[in-house]
Amino acid sequence: VHQTELTAQRELLSVLRLIDSGKVTVSDKTRRPSATTIEAITNILERGDYYPVLPVKSKWHDENAGPIRAQAAGETLRRLWSKWIGTTLIDELSRIECIKGQTGKGKRGLTALSSRRDAIADTLAECPAGSWISTDEFRRFVRASGNDFTVSRNAWDLYICEKQYGSLGYEGGEQILDERYLLAFLLEYAATLGVIDVALIPPAEARNNYRGLWGTDELVYFSRYDGLMYFRITALGAYCLGADTQYQPAPVETTPVLSVLPNLEITAIGAELDQGDRIALDTYATQVSDLVWRLDQAKLLAAVEEGRSIDEVREFLTARSSVAIPDTVTRLLDDVAERSTKVLDQGLARLVECADPALATLIANDSRTRRHCMLAGERHLVVPASSEAAFKRTLREIGYLVAMAEVKSARPRRKAPAKKSASRSVGA
Repeated sequence: VHQTELTAQRELLSVLRLIDSGKVTVSDKTRRPSATTIEAITNILERGDYYPVLPVKSKWHDENAGPIRAQAAGETLRRLWSKWIGTTLIDELSRIECIKGQTGKGKRGLTALSSRRDAIADTLAECPAGSWISTDEFRRFVRASGNDFTVSRNAWDLYICEKQYGSLGYEGGEQILDERYLLAFLLEYAATLGVIDVALIPPAEARNNYRGLWGTDELVYFSRYDGLMYFRITALGAYCLGADTQYQPAPVETTPVLSVLPNLEITAIGAELDQGDRIALDTYATQVSDLVWRLDQAKLLAAVEEGRSIDEVREFLTARSSVAIPDTVTRLLDDVAERSTKVLDQGLARLVECADPALATLIANDSRTRRHCMLAGERHLVVPASSEAAFKRTLREIGYLVAMAEVKSARPRRKAPAKKSASRSVGA
């Protein structure tokens, strides 16, 4: 049994930290995370992914389901759910690898993603929250409630192993296709976002209703989602689905796992530090040993530059520290917060060079041009990009213009080959 409501909120923060640290990459072509990314996300998941990695008995008998949660906080999670329902980047069906023909004619025959997802989400909204529901009963309820859906308008183009004999257009194929899509929707997305809790068994041999299909003799399961037996809608799920108009999340408990010392060092104590906290510490501090970090002004400033706030750092340390934050640490954070507002970016500007200091001073002080530039050194003027047109216009009024500097190539010129001297004829 996996209870997902609070887990999803904590894991969302950890994944966002992982993205901020630049450790998440997704293929532009497939929209799939890389193997390294999947491993990194799996490492920050509480209790890991749904299924442990099992030893492979043979290439024909691999019971490993592979990544599910790694493949893919209140209002934020609700927004994520709504955004995902409407996206068309990835079809959950593609995660059921034994179904071939999902490109070409098979892809053209697939129904709209929004229609399938809306049908399932609408049916979930009619279910009672907090009660365990059999996935088989839910599938029947989808049909009975008038929210039925079909994955493909022409299942003959989808097949197992070989198109002619293994087509899912044969009797029973479409039912299995729709059922596995439903399971993928529930386990890969609804559970990952905390909409439902789930009760699982290993997928191998969990559902044998596909055995009558041609080409499935060597499959230990039809999909990695076959082990989903029951689910229940969480309070967060009822809010995401629109069944409830308000959501009051239970407070996310944080156990003191850090000791913040006056010498600016942060030491991990007690329970093992989770990967999300390690990522945050690596953002704010320099690691000096396996369990010790030291707050660093440069890293704190870099974190602020990337969009974090010092208040976020302060709250992170306070929530996880076993003692009060020392004054030295408070002063460092206050100093960094102040320093981060002292130098402001006012936008782009153009640097203009004058022939001599006297001309630069003249332009900088003339009543027509001085509003659009400022003196920088003896012979240079700085012109804000927003004032460039006005500066050029008024500069012409006082009898000058801005000439473009000649761009000199950094590449050394090749020497021309030496000319051979002509032979002189006798008597010339």
